[in-house]
Order: sequence, then C-alpha cells, then structure tokens
Amino acid sequence: ALSSRLGRTFGAKILATSLLLAIMVGVNVFDAAFARPKLNIEAGDFHLVDIEGRNFRLSDFRGKIVLLEFFVSSCSPCKPQLLELKGVRAAYPKDILVIVSISFDPSVDTVQALKQLAGSIGVDWIVARDTAGISDDYGIEIAPTILLIDGGGVVRRVHEGFTEKGVLIADVGELLEVKSKEPPGTSSLWNVALIIIVAIAAFSAGFLAWHRRKSAKRRRTKR
Repeated sequence: ALSSRLGRTFGAKILATSLLLAIMVGVNVFDAAFARPKLNIEAGDFHLVDIEGRNFRLSDFRGKIVLLEFFVSSCSPCKPQLLELKGVRAAYPKDILVIVSISFDPSVDTVQALKQLAGSIGVDWIVARDTAGISDDYGIEIAPTILLIDGGGVVRRVHEGFTEKGVLIADVGELLEVKSKEPPGTSSLWNVALIIIVAIAAFSAGFLAWHRRKSAKRRRTKR
C-alpha cells in the first residue's frame, strides 16, 4: 500500500512538472512572437487620429505597401530620417506606397509640436501620435524604427535606427516585384509550440502508464 501511494505521488509530480514545462514553452513562444518587431508576421491593426484630426486604420491601406515609421522628435537621427522619407515619398506615388509616421512620445510630441516639425520639413504624409500603445504592441524600442508592410498586411522589412532612402526605395521595389507567399510567422511559432506541448504530454502519459504497469507487477510478485 505504501509503495502504491508513493508511486501515485511520484507520478503526480512527474505530470505536474510536465504541465509546468508545457506552460513555460507556451509563454516563451508567446514572448518570442510579440516582443520586438518581427518579420513575416501579420501587422496588428490599429486605429489612430492624425495631426490633422483624421481617423485612420492600418487596414485602410490593404493592397498598398505601407512604410510605418515610429519616431520621437527629441531623438537626434529622427529629423534626418524624416528628410530621407521625403526622398522615398518622391520615388513612389501615394496609390502604391503609404507612409505613416507615428511619434511614440505623445506627452512631449503634441499635435502642435508635430505640425511645426512636419511643416519645417515639408512632410506630406500621415503623421500621428501614439495615443493607443501601438509602439508597445509592436515591440518598438529604438527611434526611429521603420517597418515595411506588404499589400497583404505582412511585415516584410524592419529597420531599427537611421536608414538611408536608397535602402528603403530598394526595399519597396522588391516588395512590388514579389507577391506575398509566405504564411504569417506567428502561426509557425504556435505550430512548433503545439508540437512540443503534445510531445511532453505524450511522454508524461507514457511514463505514467509504464510506472503503473511496473507497480502492478511488483504487487503481483510480492503475492
């Protein structure tokens, strides 16, 4: 009886450990999927109001390439980056490329401050303040950060830090030539996690079954 109770206790500990490991794997995959900007995943939709008071959603631009820039006016390379974006804007018409610049320091970058900045540079694209935590959702940590999103809404390029217009113009050209065929990377990560979790569960079930058979055999031997 004592050995049977010990066996059940040991088996329960193994099962609990396996479940904990499965949960940890799931959490790690979740973090890997959503921390920092990632390539080949679907860009999360969002709603903001630009500095002219116009509402927009990222999904409004499906079918077009979107250059999504995150910046703060106080960072030293951010103003030069806006000047580089003017060159990108000149290279592609608005019906092909949409540019959206979002300040993720809305407490400092007021509407009036951003209007003055945009006016001094001659910005003729969408400028908005991140009042909805979009930069957190996208895992933005560096200013400026630029994401290039294809017509299917999938992130295809990520540039952290100052990026020359020639690089961005070339990136847009490549996206125009290649149709999106890659599945969103997030689903691939979850598939890997699911395989690992199923494997852990199968191992746990097999181990418990083996342990029960072994305990039963010992009881029969004692008799």
